[in-house]
Amino acid sequence: MPDIIPQITPEQLAVLEAYRKSHSEQAESSWDEYWRRHLDKDFYSAQDGQHMLVTGNTGAGKTQFLLNLVNDYLKKTDHIIVWLDCGKSSELANLGRMKKLRVYVPEGCDMEIRVSPDYMDEWKGHEIIKFRPTQMTKLWKGMSNKYINVISLLPYILTNVTMYVDMIGKLFSRLVVLAQREELTGRIELFCDEFHLICPEKVNQLSDDHYQKGTIVVRNAEMIRSCGIGLKAAAPAVTKVRQAIRQCFTWRGIGRGTRFLDDDDLPLKENNKLWIGLKPGEFFIADPNKRFTDKPVKVKYWGEGRDVAHVRYIGTLNGESDEPLDEAEFTEVAEVIA
Repeated sequence: MPDIIPQITPEQLAVLEAYRKSHSEQAESSWDEYWRRHLDKDFYSAQDGQHMLVTGNTGAGKTQFLLNLVNDYLKKTDHIIVWLDCGKSSELANLGRMKKLRVYVPEGCDMEIRVSPDYMDEWKGHEIIKFRPTQMTKLWKGMSNKYINVISLLPYILTNVTMYVDMIGKLFSRLVVLAQREELTGRIELFCDEFHLICPEKVNQLSDDHYQKGTIVVRNAEMIRSCGIGLKAAAPAVTKVRQAIRQCFTWRGIGRGTRFLDDDDLPLKENNKLWIGLKPGEFFIADPNKRFTDKPVKVKYWGEGRDVAHVRYIGTLNGESDEPLDEAEFTEVAEVIA
């Protein structure tokens, strides 16, 4: 079910407004002179892969934050962008405005992308590539920085989340092997929305098998980082993601309603009152030393993707239905899972 947006008390709002006021004069110069250099050097251009977890309740703007990161990587680096598709037209539609899409769809399934005539001039193009889920080496070796590479699995699995997590675990394992052998075609930045479905905390697991399958991803998360592969993920709450993997995310995007509870995040935990009063689209960015930006960063809003293009998913991997699934139907399924 969607998260309940917390009620902001006058005291909490006063804390945030006082923080804004006290930093207003130095915020612009601090951001321009320190944080931009810091991000360019230690995040976008770092030798090791940089992991970032973006959190915030429903409507905070987590997906928009990820889209902005993709756009920045395209401008600042020649890294290979890989996006794990969660079944939202808005994601694929807006990604297609940045660069041509290469969408990987499982054999036996299909996808239709219908672009609105109003956005044809902005649309960079797309192509659909069929792949066998058992041939993940071929999948990874086919990734190119000439495209935004989209791996579409979850929309074809519907409610069988355990099957999805199992496949993601195998994807990660094969990625580590290829990276260690230096057989990838370039440096990869991996983006994953709804990450709590893959590595849930135990209280949020759907079954013991669901939890155990996520262990493979946990085990490989730090390994891909040492191989120069970055993981940028989003979840509705820090505590919905398994504790064992939370500390792999050394960078944080902190949106509305985020609450830190771990002592390892103590400097962030002490400022929970700041995060709860944020507006949609506002985020603090915290680095590996738990230092955070002097002011909330307003991320660009890419608009309603459904106005740009409509995505239809056809077929399934587990034989539940052969009827096409549109975004509205998929959203209903995703809410049940969450």
